[in-house]
Amino acid sequence: MFQEKSTSLIGIIERYPKLIDQIIPWAQTFYPEKEAVVTPLVRLTYSELEGLIRFYARGLREKGCQPKDRVVLLLENSSEYIIAFFSILRAAAIVVPLNINLQQKNLHAILHEVKPRFIITRPALRRRFQGMAQLDESSILTDFFGHTNAEVGRLAQEQGTDTNGHDRRRVDKDPAVLIYTSGTSGHPKGVLLSHHNIISNAVSNLCALRFTDTDRTLICLPMTYCYTIVNQMISHLFVGGTLVIGGSVFMASGFLRNVEREKITTFSATPATYEILLRSSGIAQSDISSLRLFTIGGEKVSPVSLGKLKKAFPGVSMAVTYGLTEGGPRISTLHVDSLGKKSRSVGKANPNILVEIVDEAGNALPSNQVGEIAIYGSNVMIGYYPHHKHSVPLTESGFLRTGDYGWMDEEGNIHINGRKHIINTGGEKVSIHEVEDTLLDSGLISDGIIVPTKDRIKGTVLKAIVVPKDAQVFSVDSLRRHCTEKLEKYKVPKSFMVVNSIALGLNAKKKRAV
Repeated sequence: MFQEKSTSLIGIIERYPKLIDQIIPWAQTFYPEKEAVVTPLVRLTYSELEGLIRFYARGLREKGCQPKDRVVLLLENSSEYIIAFFSILRAAAIVVPLNINLQQKNLHAILHEVKPRFIITRPALRRRFQGMAQLDESSILTDFFGHTNAEVGRLAQEQGTDTNGHDRRRVDKDPAVLIYTSGTSGHPKGVLLSHHNIISNAVSNLCALRFTDTDRTLICLPMTYCYTIVNQMISHLFVGGTLVIGGSVFMASGFLRNVEREKITTFSATPATYEILLRSSGIAQSDISSLRLFTIGGEKVSPVSLGKLKKAFPGVSMAVTYGLTEGGPRISTLHVDSLGKKSRSVGKANPNILVEIVDEAGNALPSNQVGEIAIYGSNVMIGYYPHHKHSVPLTESGFLRTGDYGWMDEEGNIHINGRKHIINTGGEKVSIHEVEDTLLDSGLISDGIIVPTKDRIKGTVLKAIVVPKDAQVFSVDSLRRHCTEKLEKYKVPKSFMVVNSIALGLNAKKKRAV
């Protein structure tokens, strides 16, 4: 179905759905009885998935959901997550996917900012909303999926065909998804993306990765990630592929079992996940012949790790990707066909996306000069919620300043140097400032810094170097306990080093190269 080889998306996008939720009925016309979603308990065809979306979208509207209302989705990876995601969009509302492991203070802050019309979640998670005075109890929908799929199918048939939201006068520039990501201060920032942003990015991603209707992708990353939403969920459904939802905790044995049983063809994960997979002793004994593509993103991957992966999975192609939520998210792709100098890059910009390296004034720099990566295209976000356009850091020529630093070689390959004050760990972005502030707030130390270190299994992890206020009574366990109470699990330093003082560099800034 998706056979175009042109790098221009104009003609392609004109022929494909303009709204994200229209992808499902559009794919249904080609593949009505083909599996769309597979979990250990449920197998849904495209026709069944569309019926469920129609039914639950109608339910949201009957409850009073209005166009552009924000609806929070607090669910684990599941078929219900996918159904709710598209149902919210079909009801002309904005999806706000939140990770179920979000730290309580951040959950409170986000809900206060978003002011959701509804929250779709599980009964077991209802306690997360206790003490939030701004929430109406009736807005917390813990019984949203109160019918069996068979009952829903019957009810959807009885209700007749529903429109795809055309009665709502929707356009592709309407806001569709609000995704919260770590800001430079540590406070989550809401990235508002339109239908057009995500559709254009998905098509660009498809041009780069060439997914087809024969692909079956295994989803193990949280479906709240923009990376998972676009690169796996939307891109594969766009072409009539199948989503197979794995466990919430990645295990190599479970991965290999799913590949063998479900004939998985594509998989996306962070370098840390692939490191776990490489430690498995079961690869040689498993039937992995269906696998054709690994995509790697979330943080930098070393050529050594790529070499190990290619050796363990010789028949599998590999693509290193770079992106950011503000960019919809996919920006560039490197198809790893050799382990030369290019393997240290994140490849060239995807079709219909422009990338420049700019100086502090926003002027484009020539090849091989380090600067800030700036992007331009229809994939770039509407803005940060709730200020939208006024909050977008643009150059004078209209390029989005990403906050990532790097350089571009003569062939157009992008090389990443890093991000000021932001560390990627296990696919999650962590603000150094937030963690350092939390350390100081404990009252147990007089000074402290966070440095990124390498872990053989987990990739980049956080190390805290601290100066105790009172060395006689100080304990690392107390400091770690404070961090655990105040931060999400992935932000808690993996190790602590106690020192008498922290050295300063020549610029009077704390040295982090420890």
